[in-house]
Amino acid sequence: MTDTTIKTNSRPTRDEWQEHVRQWQAMDISKAAYCKNHTLNYHRFLYWFHLFSKPSDDFMPAKLADSQAMNKSGLCMLELSSGHKLHIQSREALLLLLEHLA
Repeated sequence: MTDTTIKTNSRPTRDEWQEHVRQWQAMDISKAAYCKNHTLNYHRFLYWFHLFSKPSDDFMPAKLADSQAMNKSGLCMLELSSGHKLHIQSREALLLLLEHLA
């Protein structure tokens, strides 16, 4: 028979922390209570929780403007975290940009 429990004298692996975060998310208890019930270090759990909760670098949030605003500024605008803005005027330009980003 295979033992799948985490040994108390070893640190959980990344996969085990991810599983702990998933299990906690499925429960209706506080993080502190989950850690106490599973004999986990609360601050280490918070570290992994925030690490797994970070948005992926592959995607960025986007906002769509209403159609009236789009008519004035083009099809869409891409605003980078640096503050630079790219106004895209045509569907063809948008498709070309998406093709190069893929």
